[in-house]
Amino acid sequence: MVFEDFSAGGTASTTRQANMALQVQLNKELAKAGEPLIAVDGIVGPQTRNAQVRVKEIQAEQSDTGGDTGGDTGGDTGGDTGGGTGDEEGDGEGDGKDDDSSKTIAQQESEWKAANPGWNDRTGLSGTQTWVLDTTTNADGSISFTPRLAGEDAATISARAKKIAAEKTATFNAGLREQSARAVMGDLIRNMFGNDPRFANDINGLIASLDSLMIDGASELEIAQTIRASDVYGKRFPGMAARAEAGMPAISEAEYIDLERNYRNLMRTAGIDDRFYKDPARFGELIAGDVSAAEMQTRIGLAEEAVDGADPAVREQLERFYGIDRTKLVEYYLDPEEEMNLFEEERKLQAAGLSAAALGATGQAFDLETAEALERENVQRREVQQRLSQRAGLTERLLGEEEALTASEIAEGEFGLDLEAATELRRRREERTAMSAGASGILTTRGGIAGLGAAS
Repeated sequence: MVFEDFSAGGTASTTRQANMALQVQLNKELAKAGEPLIAVDGIVGPQTRNAQVRVKEIQAEQSDTGGDTGGDTGGDTGGDTGGGTGDEEGDGEGDGKDDDSSKTIAQQESEWKAANPGWNDRTGLSGTQTWVLDTTTNADGSISFTPRLAGEDAATISARAKKIAAEKTATFNAGLREQSARAVMGDLIRNMFGNDPRFANDINGLIASLDSLMIDGASELEIAQTIRASDVYGKRFPGMAARAEAGMPAISEAEYIDLERNYRNLMRTAGIDDRFYKDPARFGELIAGDVSAAEMQTRIGLAEEAVDGADPAVREQLERFYGIDRTKLVEYYLDPEEEMNLFEEERKLQAAGLSAAALGATGQAFDLETAEALERENVQRREVQQRLSQRAGLTERLLGEEEALTASEIAEGEFGLDLEAATELRRRREERTAMSAGASGILTTRGGIAGLGAAS
């Protein structure tokens, strides 16, 4: 079987594989002829082409030698047995061809392998490659055998492995980036919202809704702006929008939370019911009103004074004047929905105290107008107590008088709030003084008629 030229590539899967097959076959032929071998690297250069030329020369030499031998042998045989036959046989041997038509493909393959030892040489092959023999039936019915590399080479496998590894790495890194983004976002939101468990579900939902922004690599400023525009933010920080609408200076979320914390601590210290600070809207209104922690402390102090420090008479007057009972006092001073003016509420407390002092001194309380008028004049409770106690008898009617003076009328005259009241007070005092000096008078009381003592 003659050597086949693989320079055309045959049916090799790749050009490199075909070139390597060519070089292997050339080496086999060169080795048979005792010629130097060439490198099996899949690259067809001058060395490979020179080897092709040399192998063809060797094949030609072998063909010439076989023809001469066959002719001589055939001639001699034909001479001995009958020339025609000898010439015919001699021609057959001289062509160097065998009649394979009667042989099976397996037999022909076996003979081909025997004629081409080393065809499956693994020199230069990776551990994943091997030589296989492709069988081709030619047009004339003959069979050709062509070595072919099967399997991928190490470089291809390595490249594919690197590609797969790179894809896995990219997927892993993307996951890390997503996790990192979520962690950053979670920290940002928790820093903004604090650790209030009431908003845990809202915060988790907000984080989930911002996934696309996080993965796309949005800046913290962009994310923060998106958060501040959300419904969750408005629910958590109701005072922010109110401050903006009122034109007040903006504050950070951290400052907002600090104010809430200070409010809450002050209220807890004062023993105030937690219902006053459970709803973020309540603190939101305080913050919207720009109520500082110091002002809140003052409000709490007033509430404590009203609830715990004020005497029962003052609380009675607060309820009488303003409809404020004891249970409402704290809310009265602290509830921002009342839109209270701190000084106005302090004035109300003072007015109620003056009325209580009058009640203690005369047995009668002031009317609201008189109490608030005295408060505006900065009259103190001790003054009311001292001066009205000296005029207490005037609240009881003497026999012959149309009516007694009220505590409010006495105070209006005593402290100069009304000119007519002052005149009437002076007249009553003079009459009582004259009666006391000249004769006994008759005092009309709720218990009946009694002798007038030393009333002034």
